[in-house]
Amino acid sequence: MAIHWWDTNTLAEELRRGEITEQQSLLYAIFSAVIATAGLYYAYWFGGDRGWPLFLEFAAVCAISVIGLYECFKANGGNAGSHFLSRLWCLGVPLGLKLAIAGVMLGQAISFIAPRLTLGLLFRDPYFVYQLLSLFVAGAMTVVYYWRMAFHLARVARTADSDLVAQSISLPS
Repeated sequence: MAIHWWDTNTLAEELRRGEITEQQSLLYAIFSAVIATAGLYYAYWFGGDRGWPLFLEFAAVCAISVIGLYECFKANGGNAGSHFLSRLWCLGVPLGLKLAIAGVMLGQAISFIAPRLTLGLLFRDPYFVYQLLSLFVAGAMTVVYYWRMAFHLARVARTADSDLVAQSISLPS
């Protein structure tokens, strides 16, 4: 069970031959999520917002993603499941779009409400309160994404399994 960190040609050949296991698919999904998350936070880190709250948010989102992907893998049937990556990526489009829209709306609401709630009179450091709120929202959105993904993967796996059983019963031996 080798993960190809750099050798795209060998990986493409193994994919073509159908040699990538479901467990390897999970590992590729986890590494892909961490790489994508790191790229996003790398841009923030070298932007205007540096500090431990941003690093804590990055660590939380990575941890939630790893746990979430493992739960999605189990919901898809674990090692006995099939088509983990294709189901994960396909379902990720509508789920991602819904959460992106919800995130924009929530972000706009927070940017409007936060200055009124974090007045200097109430908090010693209003910007820090805003950073903590951002950390919570990023973590919560990540949890919701993987929760809904696992729900849909379990439904697809359950339906696909029952369809296979129905086909095997109706086919003459």
